[in-house]
Amino acid sequence: IFPGLIMAGLYLLFILVLCLVRPDFGPRIPPAPDDPPFGLKLKITLHALVPPLLMIFAVLGSIMLGWAAPTEAAALGGFLVVFFALFFLRFV
Repeated sequence: IFPGLIMAGLYLLFILVLCLVRPDFGPRIPPAPDDPPFGLKLKITLHALVPPLLMIFAVLGSIMLGWAAPTEAAALGGFLVVFFALFFLRFV
């Protein structure tokens, strides 16, 4: 995992430096006229990202921290799925 992360980080650094030295290599894209404001984009992103991240932490974190056995962690995951479905009023 770490060599891949290091490679990805160096690739991002290379692109950043290249775009700072030669801005024409990475021109900015103008926003579309019907683009939602940044606050709404952030709200939509957090609304879609937070529940899955909490699920991952609850299940894998409880196993890795020694709080629960795999069977208990699966039950915790099932409980959280039902909780999120009721909280967001969606079962899809």
